[in-house]
Amino acid sequence: MESRRRPSPRTVFAQQFAALFEAAGNPTLRRVATAAQARMRAARAAGQNLPGLPYRRPCE
Repeated sequence: MESRRRPSPRTVFAQQFAALFEAAGNPTLRRVATAAQARMRAARAAGQNLPGLPYRRPCE
């Protein structure tokens, strides 16, 4: 009987994260962060600011 070790949760996360980036066309981290910030901005109520995060225009 052959015993196989299961990959660690950290390894699984890294593999899945890399697959997500590949599926998205390998965007830069700056594009990912800018897109996330734009989504957060759209999700909050009008007039609210996120403390510590300056407004930045989305990448084009």
